[in-house]
Amino acid sequence: MKKRGLEQFLNHTIIVYPASHLSSFRDEPPEEGILHDFDPLGVYIEQETIVFIPFTSIRKLEIEPKPSFWQRLTGTS
Repeated sequence: MKKRGLEQFLNHTIIVYPASHLSSFRDEPPEEGILHDFDPLGVYIEQETIVFIPFTSIRKLEIEPKPSFWQRLTGTS
C-alpha cells in the first residue's frame, strides 16, 4: 500500500470491517476509531486504547470525512 495513500487520513474517524473468510471474525461487528498510524502490515486505530488490525483481516475500510467549515459552524452533518 502506498504510504501517501493513508497518510492524508491520519486522525480521521474510520470504520474497519473484518474479513469474513477468517473463522474468528465471522460474526464480529465493525471496529470504529481514529486512524492513529499505519505500516505495511496493518493499521493502528485509537479507541480506548490503540489497537492494531492487520490488512489480511480487513474486508473493508471506511474513512469518515472531516466536517466542512460550514458543518462545524452550523452544527449540521
